[in-house]
Amino acid sequence: MASAAELPVVLVFSDSICKYIANHIPQSSFQLYLHANRGARVVDVTQDIYRHRTVGFGVPHVLFIHVGTNNLSTCRSLQEVMGEFDQLIEMAKAHFPNSTIVMSSILPRLDSRHLDDRRISVNTELAVLCNTRGIHYC
Repeated sequence: MASAAELPVVLVFSDSICKYIANHIPQSSFQLYLHANRGARVVDVTQDIYRHRTVGFGVPHVLFIHVGTNNLSTCRSLQEVMGEFDQLIEMAKAHFPNSTIVMSSILPRLDSRHLDDRRISVNTELAVLCNTRGIHYC
């Protein structure tokens, strides 16, 4: 078994939905570093990435980003929300140019048909944006 220093590093920036991820996935093949903030919106995660300093583990192999649920209820236009995602991607690529960047889709909303319809619209545009900007989308 590889020592912790030899394992690939996965760095996660997320809203609170990922806060317990470490409890649900085995970490014997990678090191997980998690930044999950309650109520975080796209601009908050962008700022978290800007302020982040890689301490102790160097450059992450994978940067995983999950955010957007808290942006669904805003009265802002789809174009404005996508502009924020574009800035987030730009910041991630600038701060982690040698990392594989993965953007997660927004998960389904079962509590509101309106919010779920908006989620579908955002995810459709986000997939195109990620493809255009050269990052992975799942």
